[in-house]
Amino acid sequence: MRVDYHSHILPFIDDGAQSVEESIAVLRQSRLQGVELILATPHFYIEDVQSVHKFLHIRKHAYKKLQAALSAESPDEVPQILLGAEVLLTPEIPYLEDLEKLCIEGTNLILLELPFQPWSEWVYRALFYIISERNLQPIIAHLDRYISINKNNLHYILSMEVYIQINADSICNYFLFRQIKKWYRDGIPLLIGSDVHNCTSRQTYFGKATKKILRAFGPDFFQRTENIGAILSEACKCKNKC
Repeated sequence: MRVDYHSHILPFIDDGAQSVEESIAVLRQSRLQGVELILATPHFYIEDVQSVHKFLHIRKHAYKKLQAALSAESPDEVPQILLGAEVLLTPEIPYLEDLEKLCIEGTNLILLELPFQPWSEWVYRALFYIISERNLQPIIAHLDRYISINKNNLHYILSMEVYIQINADSICNYFLFRQIKKWYRDGIPLLIGSDVHNCTSRQTYFGKATKKILRAFGPDFFQRTENIGAILSEACKCKNKC
């Protein structure tokens, strides 16, 4: 199953799709590029929404609007959707009540965005606490976007029990792809996310990235992450039964 691990497809909720029509257009585009399952991961900024409960209420409202419109679509024209969030890591996030409700539905996987600044010790302590005390499995969003800021600190993150998500457009970038290839050759399992927001300025490059990866590494690239794919596949089955 081809999974897009990071997207902003839900309408009205963040800087992603700004209408239901735009959401559907992005989903169609994603399906044409081979995406079978897409994780809807709108931004969770604690300073904006104040609580997990409020965020979930807003997300549910956006998803219901999208679902109503998708009822007229052929199932083959759009990917399956699992709900989650892209959670900006701040010092209070590890201790946040109901943090597990921000995981990808049906799993203990949580997509975490790290600060876009040089990382202090609290970042590593926060990740360790989320893993060891909250029993959640972090996916680090677009590690490729932190290279210029935290080049000398990336090895700390790579040594932790986390999954690494990389953006499809970075795979299509010659210089960034050199670093991605090194991570892969070092044995690090990598997850592809489009980080798609719309069909124009921040469109999906999932199909182009997948072709480039298959040319460079073959199917082994995706086989390394079959375990997480199986978890998500099971989550989809459970969701469809409910």
